[in-house]
Amino acid sequence: MPINRCRALPASILTGIRVCVAALVPACTVMESREPCPCVLRLDVRETEASLLTVWSEGTVFFSGRISGTEEEYAVEVPRTRLFVEVAEGVPDSFPAVGVEIPLGEDCPPVRIFRDTLEAGGEDVSVKVVPLRQYCELTLEGDVDADLRVEGDVCGFSAEGQPFPGPFAHSFSFSDGKASVRLPRQVPAGERDPSEAGRLALRVTAGDAVSDFDLAAVLAAVGYDWTEPDLPPLTLRLDLARTSLLLISDPWNETDSRQVVLGDSLGNHRQMSLSCCFFRN
Repeated sequence: MPINRCRALPASILTGIRVCVAALVPACTVMESREPCPCVLRLDVRETEASLLTVWSEGTVFFSGRISGTEEEYAVEVPRTRLFVEVAEGVPDSFPAVGVEIPLGEDCPPVRIFRDTLEAGGEDVSVKVVPLRQYCELTLEGDVDADLRVEGDVCGFSAEGQPFPGPFAHSFSFSDGKASVRLPRQVPAGERDPSEAGRLALRVTAGDAVSDFDLAAVLAAVGYDWTEPDLPPLTLRLDLARTSLLLISDPWNETDSRQVVLGDSLGNHRQMSLSCCFFRN
């Protein structure tokens, strides 16, 4: 298996961060002292897809490159020091510097991120990469003919996972009884500045009938935790005839059922009740 060596990066990608050159990680022969030799970082990437790998320490990036998603193991030479490793799926090359910004009209890209800190003090070090979802996969189910639109106040997140404030809106529709949208990680109510609205709303339009749901209030009421490292998926079963939604989350383990009644909080056409059944890890 080939071992990838440290390389220089364009300054436009990592502005203000020093980048190593190959000379900083010299190869060693069997006759030389092992002290200055590089450490081989071996990543078990069987659970990842095409990703961006970044390895750095104290402001110096030692490696940044793409993992194709077809390998079982990916190896790179790094200095013998304490390292920070990040493997990010669904992100642009500029992610370490600027994070992810979601264009208005699109939903969140399928971003999964693995981060770890490790001591590269020997000849090699191994780590299993298990990326975690940074988005909520919201699926609507129902035998309905309706147009859907979700709007919110988070338009992306930084490389450290901090949500970006800004307008978010995405329209989608049913296909074979299902409709899905990816929601970016939200700011928990307890961590939100009082000046931030924290809005997350769903509009369902079926003919002349328009129904609006305050998703932020619903998810808070059923205990959805936006601070979870790996955000769980959610499913809403939509029944317009009964003017109700059944909210469920995978996996189907522990059940917490309750009734949540939402008024016409957005000042629109009609009041609807929401029956919520939330399944948590």
